[in-house]
Formats: sequence, C-alpha cells, structure tokens
Amino acid sequence: MRDDLLDAQAAIDWAVSDLPILQAKIDAWLNDAPYTLFGDLDSKPGEKIIRLRNVKLIPAIINAEAGVILHSIRSSLDILAVALAERNGATGPKDVYFPVWKDVAAFTNPRDKTIEKIKRLSTADQAVIKDLKPYKGGNDYLFALHDLDITRKHRRLVSVFSGLSAILISAGAARDGVKFVPVWQGFKNEAILATAPARASESHIHLDLEIRFTEPRIVSHRPLIKILREFASLAESIIALFDGPEL
Repeated sequence: MRDDLLDAQAAIDWAVSDLPILQAKIDAWLNDAPYTLFGDLDSKPGEKIIRLRNVKLIPAIINAEAGVILHSIRSSLDILAVALAERNGATGPKDVYFPVWKDVAAFTNPRDKTIEKIKRLSTADQAVIKDLKPYKGGNDYLFALHDLDITRKHRRLVSVFSGLSAILISAGAARDGVKFVPVWQGFKNEAILATAPARASESHIHLDLEIRFTEPRIVSHRPLIKILREFASLAESIIALFDGPEL
C-alpha cells in the first residue's frame, strides 16, 4: 500500500481488531440471563399472558464501543481525503473531508456546498469519489455509515431485537398451545410475548436476541458485529481505489 494511505488503513485495522472485544462483551451480556418469562393470568378463564420480566439493559459500554469503532471506520475516509489533497499539492489542509450528500438532489445541485470538501483533490480523484454515488439512494451503505456516525453524537446507536422469526419455540410449546403476538413489543419489562393456556410452561420459550443498530433500516435487521465488518470492508475498498502506482 502507498505510504500516504497507511494512516487511513490503520483506522480501519484498529476498528476490525476491536470487534472480537466488542463481541465478547455482547456474549457476556447474553450469557448472563438478561431476562425471565412470567405467566400473567389473562382476563379469559384458563389463559395467561407471557411477559418479559427482570430485563437487563445492554451495558452502556457496548453502545459506546460500537460508536467508537464506527467513528474510526468513518474517519478513515476523511483521512483518505486529506491524503489525496496532499497528493495534489495541498499542505496540511484543514478544510478537506470525505463528502456524503443527503440525497441525489443535493448531489446534483451545483449550489450545494458539500463538493467544496474535496475541492483540493485532483479532478481525477474527485471523479472517483463522485462515481461512488455517496448519497442516500446512491450508495446506501456509505450513507448509513456517515449517518450513524452523526447519530452516535446525539442518541444511542444500538438496541436489542427479536421477533417471530427469532423466537424459538419447542415442540412442547406448540403442543401446549402457545401463540405469539404478531409484533415484537421491544426488549423491556412487561412486554407481551405470547398468550397460552394457563397450564403451559414458559420454559419451552427462548428468545434468540441480537444487538443491532436501531436505524437505518438497511442495517437494522442484522447483527451489529456483522454490519460493522461490512462497513470496514466498504471503507477498505474505497481506500483501495486510490492505491495505484505513483505517477
């Protein structure tokens, strides 16, 4: 790799190296019995409502560490942009960033100021960045990386998810007549999971919980660690576009 790209790559390498540490924290939380199930008698005779109880929230360190990893990946692209500006003769530029537009209208608007973030780059390098379609609706993963890096400064990035496809029901639960609610009510105390005959056992039910980004939708349906790895791969592939031989 060209020397002027090493700092950008290092930001990604650090992020990837920290993923197993974050995964270990997630596993520790999952293995520490983060919830119990409680059968609450329903108003209908002979039936009960199965609720979540004793819910243990995600440790704040998991959200914080996810945010730091995400930021390091996003920062690698800004470091890249500065390196490209210096290739083009700029000296210690402080007004250079990797641009991401909010949508295609902003991207194609000649009055939009975002383009000024790469004005110190060569025309050829500017064209490569524009070809990435760095806007929502163009490169949605790149936009999600950028948007989440902004979001982390204002609110929590991650939440606990489950759902009908992730609720594991044994043959015993099916035999007992357990019926799950159609919508996941969230990982919180008193959330209703199912209704069942009063005699049914809650021990037949297990939640396959995952920690995921809360938003946007493109990344909120898969595990956090998997998405962070994909963000790292995306950033690495962008850096590689500028790793050709020196002219």
